Amino acid sequence: MIYRDFQQKTRSEIELLLSSKDAESVYEGLMTAVYHEPDWEWVQEQCHRFITASNLQLRRGAVQGLGLIAVFRRQLDVNRAVSALTDAMSDPELRGRS
Repeated sequence: MIYRDFQQKTRSEIELLLSSKDAESVYEGLMTAVYHEPDWEWVQEQCHRFITASNLQLRRGAVQGLGLIAVFRRQLDVNRAVSALTDAMSDPELRGRS
């Protein structure tokens, strides 16, 4: 895993990244929101938005984002997150290795 430093951006800048057609830009927007956007509910909504994306990096980022919201902000709509993560477990590319 390579550490990446996601620089703080305004909500408008994050929304612009999230609306990009480029998966790397969307990922940057998602992770920037996870680390810097103060509205955890909005950030959680963005994670739910991408948890079923066709791009694996975005699905992984969404799963990771939900965990980071819970750990670092100690805030989360737990019922919604657990439901989404349970569904995500059926994705063989997201399941852990045993």
